[in-house]
Amino acid sequence: MHIRQATFADVDPLVTLSKRTFFDAFAADTAPTDMELHLANRFTPEKIEQQLTDAQSVFFIAQPTTTPDSSAVGYAQLIRNAPVPDAEPAGKAIELSKLYVDQAAIGQGYGARLMQTCIDYATTQQFSTLWLGVWEHNTRAQTFYRRWGFAPVGTQPFVLGGDVQTDDVWVRAIAPAMP
Repeated sequence: MHIRQATFADVDPLVTLSKRTFFDAFAADTAPTDMELHLANRFTPEKIEQQLTDAQSVFFIAQPTTTPDSSAVGYAQLIRNAPVPDAEPAGKAIELSKLYVDQAAIGQGYGARLMQTCIDYATTQQFSTLWLGVWEHNTRAQTFYRRWGFAPVGTQPFVLGGDVQTDDVWVRAIAPAMP
């Protein structure tokens, strides 16, 4: 298992992986027109490229091996200095904007390795709070985040196509990096 920071060469694989993992996670609970609109607007090569060029955004990709033909099976995106909705964290906050793993790779440790990579990054970059939004009905993800020390602190809207949903906002403290 290999985790690495994404580069511009990863735009197309990230678009494909983002669409597939989001669809797999939420299609059963989403109207088809809302899903189509969301996928078409959020996961385009232009949007992913823009996020890769943004100094506040960092992507990590999970692959089975380091070989060039090893396909991405998961990814995470962090957004630096993103304020926590409905909360006043102590110190600097960083958002875990996305963490998705292919259906076939769930349960193989990719999610845990991606999460640990995000926590390590937040620690070395001297953030004190890591936060995320998780759909209020996504109990599987909530269980995962709870195991990693996150706790709910509020809510925020999430627009999926034309459907305005509620995401719970969860936070966890980040221990300072050792000198």
